[in-house]
Amino acid sequence: MEHIARIIPIKRLPKGIDVFDYLIPQEILPKLQVGQLVCIPIKTQECYGIVLSIEKPENTSNTYATTLKSILAITIEIPLVSPTYLQVIQIMSKWYGVSLGTLAKTTLLPLQKRKLASVDLTPFHAQDPGKSHTSWTTYTNETEHATCLTPHTDGQTLVLVPEAHMIEKTISLFSQNQDAAPCIWHSGITQKEAFARWVSIRNGTAEIIVGTRAAILLPFYNLKKIIIDHSHHEQHKQTDQAPRFHVHDVALLLRSCLSLHIDFATFSPGLPHKQAKQILAKKPKLNQPTLIDIRSERSHRNYSVLSHAAENALLDCTTDMFFLLNRKGFARSLTCLNCGFTFRCPGCERPFIYHQTTNQLSCEYCKKKEAIGLTCPSCASSVVKLRGAGIELVEKTVRNLAINLPHKIYRIDSTTEDTFTDDEKTPRIIVGTQKALSHIRWKNTGLTVCVSLDQELIFPEYTAEERVWHTIKEIQYNMQPGASFLIQTMNPEHPLFVHLNDTEGFFTHIEKQRFALQYPPYTYLVRYFYGDRDEKKAQQEAEKAQQILENLLTNDLKCAIIDSCYPMHPKYFRGKYWYAILVKLPKKTWHKDIVAINNLLPRTWKIDPHPTTIFRP
Repeated sequence: MEHIARIIPIKRLPKGIDVFDYLIPQEILPKLQVGQLVCIPIKTQECYGIVLSIEKPENTSNTYATTLKSILAITIEIPLVSPTYLQVIQIMSKWYGVSLGTLAKTTLLPLQKRKLASVDLTPFHAQDPGKSHTSWTTYTNETEHATCLTPHTDGQTLVLVPEAHMIEKTISLFSQNQDAAPCIWHSGITQKEAFARWVSIRNGTAEIIVGTRAAILLPFYNLKKIIIDHSHHEQHKQTDQAPRFHVHDVALLLRSCLSLHIDFATFSPGLPHKQAKQILAKKPKLNQPTLIDIRSERSHRNYSVLSHAAENALLDCTTDMFFLLNRKGFARSLTCLNCGFTFRCPGCERPFIYHQTTNQLSCEYCKKKEAIGLTCPSCASSVVKLRGAGIELVEKTVRNLAINLPHKIYRIDSTTEDTFTDDEKTPRIIVGTQKALSHIRWKNTGLTVCVSLDQELIFPEYTAEERVWHTIKEIQYNMQPGASFLIQTMNPEHPLFVHLNDTEGFFTHIEKQRFALQYPPYTYLVRYFYGDRDEKKAQQEAEKAQQILENLLTNDLKCAIIDSCYPMHPKYFRGKYWYAILVKLPKKTWHKDIVAINNLLPRTWKIDPHPTTIFRP
C-alpha cells in the first residue's frame, strides 16, 4: 500500500482549499520529510509545495490511493521550513480565513528553478525552550531608543517598524560594535535581494532583521527576540489585503510557539502600556503645544484658516515650518446657503471635495469628477458656498503670507509628488497631510502648526481620539527644544486637549469610554464585512449573516457580543456597496472563538481581526 503525503501547494487558492493528497513514489519515500519543498502536479501544470505530513499506510484505503497523483520530485532535500512554522501558518489560516497556500506564497522565497538548484540550507536542530517574556518600553530620546534596540545575545532578533522609511534610522541607532549589518526586509526590495536575504534569515546567518510587518511571517532559524518599535502605530496592521493580520497578535502567537522575548517599544505609550502599568514609568520633557481657540479669532473677525498667532509665528520664523491638515482639496464641500443642499457623489454619497487647481468637484473614493455647480439643483438658488478648509486652501494662505520670505513652499498629500532633498540648504515650508510627517527635517524645523484636529476628532471611530493623541506625541517627540508648536481648535474643552499634558488622565478617559461600549482592551474585536454591486443584496446578505451569528451566540458563544450590521463609510467603494458586522470576543478565548465564527460565514465575507477602523472598507 502506498504512503500518502499531505502537501500545501504554494499557490493562492480560495479559502478552505488548503492541502492536497499525493502518492509518495517508493524511490523518494526514504528521503521525504515534513517541511521539504517538493514538485507536484496540479491539473496540467507543475507547482511547488510544502510537505505538511506523511500518512502511514494503515490510515488510507486502496480505492482512495489509486485515484491520487504522485509527487514528481523533491526539490530541496533539507526541509525548507520548520514544524513550528507549519504550526503557525495553520493557526493563522484559521484566524484570518485564508488558505495555507496563500500564506506560504506570501512568506516563502521567490521560487525560481535556477536559483533553487544552488540553495544551500542549514538543517534545523532542536532548540532549547526558553522562558517567554513580554516587556513594554517607553523611550523619550534617541539614546533611550538605541538602548531598547539591544539584540538577543544567543539567537536571531527581529525589529519591526511600521513603515519602510523608518528602517534606515532604526539601523543607525544600533550599536556600532555589531559584527554584522542588520538584514533589511520590506516590500520594496528586489526579487534578487529578497532571495538572498530570505536564505540568510532561514539559515540563521542573519542575526538581526529589521523590517516592516511582513517580516514577522518569515520562517526564522533561531528567533529569540521580537522588538515591535513604534508599537502604537497603525501601520503594524495589514489592512488592504488578506491575511489582515496585526503584528501584535502574530508576535504573541510566536511567543507561545517559540518561547520568545517580545518588547513593545514606543515614544507614545497607549492603553496597552497603561494596562501593563508602564505608562508613567517616564515623564519626558517635551515641547508643550500652545492651544489657540479659533472661536476667539472668529469673534475678532478673523475668518482666515490661520489664527493671528500662527500668522505672526510664520512671519517671524527663519527656519523650516510645517503646517498639518489631514484634509485634501481646497474645500471639503459645496453647499447651498438657501436650502442647505450639499453637492454629493452619486456613488458613495459623500460630499464632493473642491480642487482649485482643476476647478472641479471630485470624490476621493469613487474618483468621480464634476464641474463646480453655480446654482443649487434643489432650489435653483445661486447662493452656493464652499465650506471646510482643505490643504490647498492652507497652501494658498501660507503662500500669500510668505511672499517676502526666502522659504521654498511644498505641499505634500496623496495627490502631489513634490521632490526635494534633505540636504537642501534653503529653509522650506511644508504644508501637508499626515503623509508629510516622514518628510520633515525636524532638526531644522522651528514651527509646527496643527491647523485643525477637530475634524478628525468628530469622526465616529472608537480610535479617533487615540489616533490624534499619537500624532501630537509624534510631533512633540521629533521637535527640537525651543521650537514652537501651535494647535488650533474650536473645542479647547475636548478631553484630549484638557489632558494634553496628562497621559494617565487622558487614557483613563479613554478606558471609561471603551468599558462602557465593551471595546478593546476589554474585548477582542473582529470585523466581518461583505460587498456587492447590488446595495439591496449586500444589506440582505449582512442581515442573514447577523442572524447566523446570533444563533451561534445563543447556542455556543454566550460570552460574545454581536453588534447589528451597518453600512461602512464610504458605503460605496471600489464598485461595491459594503456592510459590516462587529463581533466582540472575550480576550482569553478569542483565538478559539474566532475559528468557530469563521467556519459559519460564507467564503465571500472578509475577515478582519483586531481592526484599526470599524468603518473603512
